[in-house]
Amino acid sequence: ADDFGEPCEVSRTSERLRPNCVRLCTEVVAVSCIRYGSVARVLLPATFVTVTLCIPGELSGQVIQLRDPRPVVRIEPTTAGGDSVVFGTIVGATRLSDGTIVVADPLTPAILYFDRSARLLSVTGRRGGGPGEFGRIRWIGQCARDTVFAFEQARIQVFTNRGKVVRTIDAGGHLPGQLFCTRSGVIAAVGAGDWSVPGAPGVRRVRAQAWTFGTDGRLRREIGTIPVTDAAWDGGVWQPTPLGRQMFLSFDGADLIMGDGESATLASFSPSGTWKTGPSLGAIAARKPTDDDVDAGILALLALAPNRQSRAIHDIFARLPRPDAMPPYHRVMADGAGRVWVQLSVVGTAPTRLRWVDRKTGRTGDLTIAAALVLQEVGPDYLLALEELPSGEQRVVEYALIER
Repeated sequence: ADDFGEPCEVSRTSERLRPNCVRLCTEVVAVSCIRYGSVARVLLPATFVTVTLCIPGELSGQVIQLRDPRPVVRIEPTTAGGDSVVFGTIVGATRLSDGTIVVADPLTPAILYFDRSARLLSVTGRRGGGPGEFGRIRWIGQCARDTVFAFEQARIQVFTNRGKVVRTIDAGGHLPGQLFCTRSGVIAAVGAGDWSVPGAPGVRRVRAQAWTFGTDGRLRREIGTIPVTDAAWDGGVWQPTPLGRQMFLSFDGADLIMGDGESATLASFSPSGTWKTGPSLGAIAARKPTDDDVDAGILALLALAPNRQSRAIHDIFARLPRPDAMPPYHRVMADGAGRVWVQLSVVGTAPTRLRWVDRKTGRTGDLTIAAALVLQEVGPDYLLALEELPSGEQRVVEYALIER
């Protein structure tokens, strides 16, 4: 019966169209009633009708939760008792198909492989310019299944799932500033941008060329010029602003997803070279940055500096203009199951607030984790992140996800 006590009979068959839609093929005997927000009553004669109901994700019952509020894997930066350093600053982490977690320490420099018990399996790398050697690791990713790609200033080294170097490739004939890749073998690169133009007091958006290339180093497609970061003119040079608008890329299948930090709407770039707008992340409340937010943003900028805690460098960033409002998100990552995740909270602050959007249905959902995390990778059933510790160190954590 509906809210007025009048009878509603729904019979015959129903067909599940997609997770939040159902098509009802039914015989309506008396009154067809559907309540959504306010009550709507439609009087129909006895007949067969076809009705499609699509309910927003927050009303459809589907949520993504942590299977356990504690990490299922926790890799500490020091051995038990703190008598030996395992790794320093981490520049990236990825999980292989057998559960092995791979992390890159740019200062050692080395790539480390850990099992599910956080036991160190192997270490690859030393300082140098030869195969298996590094000057400074800037990024790692899986650009092919169970194959680790490590990016330096001008080359990418390819390693097996146990750390054996396979080959070296260039970055598509250009000098990239950032890399992103899909496990099907497509790599997106973004140039460093033009930081040399004369400036004046104020903030401007640095832009850079972007392109894709294959694991053979061959150029696939020029993407064009895209916004990269906000920068402020200080001391005769442009400096990236803490908590300024940042560009983030991630692959969802063959599509390259871009979030430019301008709004809560993402964009996608197809292999054919077509830009599309969407999906939307929904409403994200604007708020002013706090001092803690700014400090966390500065530490994120200094993550690769040898003297990360240097007060002098910290003070340079601290005097730059802070935005009137926070960017809508601080990370963008696809999970391989059709969803794109963003980190709403400032990286390295607690609690960590995440939001996902399903690209097909537009459904969104939120997930909050008590720890201060920097999101590294999301899969259909797991989340890999760096946890910022009060000591200033980082540990690697993996959380198990479950869909209900």
